[in-house]
Amino acid sequence: MDYKETLIYLYPDIDLSLGSQECALGCVGGVVSIMMWNIDKLGPQPTEEQLEAAWPAAQLQQAKTTQRALIKSSFIAASTANVTDSNGIVWEGGMQSGNSIFLGCQLAQQAGQTTITLYDASKAPHSMTIAEGMSVAALIGTAYQEALAKKNTLYANIDAAKSVSEVQSVTW
Repeated sequence: MDYKETLIYLYPDIDLSLGSQECALGCVGGVVSIMMWNIDKLGPQPTEEQLEAAWPAAQLQQAKTTQRALIKSSFIAASTANVTDSNGIVWEGGMQSGNSIFLGCQLAQQAGQTTITLYDASKAPHSMTIAEGMSVAALIGTAYQEALAKKNTLYANIDAAKSVSEVQSVTW
């Protein structure tokens, strides 16, 4: 089985109509990698030396992609985690929750109301002033923004890493 047949077997939906590119399939340390070669630049069949020279960069890129996915997963969990206010009430976290509370407070205020009933993470009602509701929205929004800032910092650290071990050291 040649590499194209192997690619089709491993990835049935792969598009091999790449124009002036060829694929090279390799396995290093149990990790399957597919590298793209520009025929116009390197020729249709990369040499063993070209493949060996390209592996470190391909491995580093694969490590960065994998670590970014891990960070993204941690971000999703952290950015939607419940938030507890100073009264011990647990609110559903996440940008959507914060925005919903904020907009609900704005609409209630526009309607001339001075209080609003919000529902905590366990769906228990809490009647409060519009200002208190806005504080809940701000608390949730702040928690989301902190998680977003951490994710973006970690992404920058991954992008700046020069080795696989540096990439792997970037954790949530």
